[in-house]
Amino acid sequence: MESQLYIRIRGRVLGPYDQQTLKLLAQRGQFSRIHEVSRDGVNWFPAYESWKSFIGQRDGEPETAVSTPRSPDAATVPPQPQGIRSRRWALSVIAVGIVGIAVASLAVTSFLMMRGDTDEGHGALAERDATTKMPEQQPTPAKKASTATLTSIKDHKGIADAIGMVAVGGIITNYEGRRLEVPVCRGSAFAITADGAMLTNKHVIEPYINLQRAQQLKEDLKAEEKLTIEGWIWVFVNGDKYNATLTHVSAKNDYAILRVDHHFTRPFRLKEAASEELQDVEVRAIGFPGAATKAFSDREWMLKQSNKTSWHEDIAECFANRELRYVLTSGRISKVDEDAALKVTWLQHNAGTAHGSSGGPLVLTDATVLGVNTQGHRDETGTGIEFSCAFFLGQCRKDIDEHVHGVVWVP
Repeated sequence: MESQLYIRIRGRVLGPYDQQTLKLLAQRGQFSRIHEVSRDGVNWFPAYESWKSFIGQRDGEPETAVSTPRSPDAATVPPQPQGIRSRRWALSVIAVGIVGIAVASLAVTSFLMMRGDTDEGHGALAERDATTKMPEQQPTPAKKASTATLTSIKDHKGIADAIGMVAVGGIITNYEGRRLEVPVCRGSAFAITADGAMLTNKHVIEPYINLQRAQQLKEDLKAEEKLTIEGWIWVFVNGDKYNATLTHVSAKNDYAILRVDHHFTRPFRLKEAASEELQDVEVRAIGFPGAATKAFSDREWMLKQSNKTSWHEDIAECFANRELRYVLTSGRISKVDEDAALKVTWLQHNAGTAHGSSGGPLVLTDATVLGVNTQGHRDETGTGIEFSCAFFLGQCRKDIDEHVHGVVWVP
């Protein structure tokens, strides 16, 4: 009996289909290399890894890449710069988009902000790839350690200099040597030492890790389209852009450590111990939720759409100034709970979070970090978030201290 395959994109699962049906879907542009494929609906892998075996080769035609389904905004894409073939640049954006799909497929069903994997096996792979340095990106030279930290949520200037918006994507270079910086997803991060160490969610930077592993895809694009793609991580602090180096990825918990070339005057301090006494404690969530930067008018919405679909040599041009300003929301901890399987402590709270809040800190009124905002849970109608969850950071102290020196912990 001929094997059948399920296909998935952005969390939507279709199938199972036989090979003939997959060929037909590919010809219609409804199945492409950016899909994920599974034989059992449980274990998934990228379609580009075995593309030839899925659709074969059309009779009498040389093998070519199948075009990706057009997005609703495709009709609004402005003319491309002179001398750049639109098909090549479109394929390049599609390739970078691959790295976001694996994360996005996890998000749709469970978490408004995108929840990442926390299993040991995946974490081990991430740990291995975290050792791969991004080209031309160098970690910050060590500076004299500082014990000065944030002490109040009313220190808005200090918070602005210790919180960052993370943009993950790639740098695409075409056959003429022209470089474009393309964002795939974004999240939040916060400073934990004065010399440039920042902490974020692992699932925020997983697209970068996935692209670093996609060697076959990058080789195919280089050979067929004369394009090179390199994964990249940027962090915006107080509106300024910094290249970030991924220095550590946790194998168990959903966090990663970045390093930027910036001296933080007052980084955040971290709380070491959690207890049931935290229930009903007043907290603040800090980050860069995209929902807080919705367009105020139709004209602004059109401007944002035009900007989003344009090509940029500097990724900073993709974001409006107000998108680079942090958002602070208030709430209370409703429960301190534990994952029975992974033995991870979670803080359930009602401080507002949304897409882009992932990786941002949950803090007390004295700006001490309790946890990292990671999950959100919708109500039954799916119209909003009932509560959010931050994993308690103190349980990760041993791992963090092994990879970062100078972190300030408080009891």
